[in-house]
Amino acid sequence: MTRETVGSQVGARLRRPGWYVAYGVMLVGSIVWAVVLWIFEGFSSGHMAGLPFSGVVFAVLAAGCVALPALAGGRAPRSVIGGWLASWSLSLGLLVAASPVLIVAALAGGVSPGTFAVSLLLTAVELGVIAALVTAVAVLVRSSVASVLLGYLAVALLALGTAAVAPLAGSVKEVTVTTTLVTSEYDEETETLECLPPTVTTTVTPTALPNWVVLGLNPFVVVADASAADRYAYGQPRDWFGTLAKELRQAQNPVPQAVLDDECGENAVTPLPERPVEEWGAPAWYLGLGIHLVLAAGALAAAAAVQRRRAG
Repeated sequence: MTRETVGSQVGARLRRPGWYVAYGVMLVGSIVWAVVLWIFEGFSSGHMAGLPFSGVVFAVLAAGCVALPALAGGRAPRSVIGGWLASWSLSLGLLVAASPVLIVAALAGGVSPGTFAVSLLLTAVELGVIAALVTAVAVLVRSSVASVLLGYLAVALLALGTAAVAPLAGSVKEVTVTTTLVTSEYDEETETLECLPPTVTTTVTPTALPNWVVLGLNPFVVVADASAADRYAYGQPRDWFGTLAKELRQAQNPVPQAVLDDECGENAVTPLPERPVEEWGAPAWYLGLGIHLVLAAGALAAAAAVQRRRAG
């Protein structure tokens, strides 16, 4: 694939006014979205300084999920690789359009350089994966309307389907949890707190162990889990990256089958600090990213084979 061929396909796609509309909407939308998140963070506890930056990064990825099937799908490209590179290049324009807001939000929120670089790099890679799926569908399906619809379906399965299936996967396996509750009451005669006999209850709850496997396939979770380096003491998240990564990594821990809720003992007076994020489980983003890359490569290879067969 020559540079001129890719450039000609980029130029042909840029002649569609939809891309310029998408870039303009991305810029204006990211400004409004960042301001809304900044105001929300100010009125909340104030412990999510990186919220505007992470929110705009997710907005860019969401815009790619919406724009690519409509603007890059429909008509099959002359070359599968050339069409994919052209679509990927144009989708990166969404990231460029939002870059002024991303830079300001990162500086204002104290986002570390590592989180800034990793989040943008993973977002760019995930946009390439989405572009590959859309390009492959456009080649495999001859109808323009059907290819656009199927492109949206493929992206929806990747971005929304994984989030919808994760709770169902967790409900497959259930565990029995025994909770022992120790309470206290005030004795007016002795003017002391006396511990009451423990109360034992048994409940059946779904385990979250299968959830993290499914959640790790979500492109938003992949970006978040790889970018969750900024956090406060005891691993408290300071942005949406850390919030999603916390849930993903905690889901790897088995549900305790015996729980002691001691409201009368030492823990009721001096509660232990929360565990650091390293103890919540291992990162899983590289598994999801690897599957995404294999899926994109397989889709492009299948589309290229079909295109060669048709040409022959």
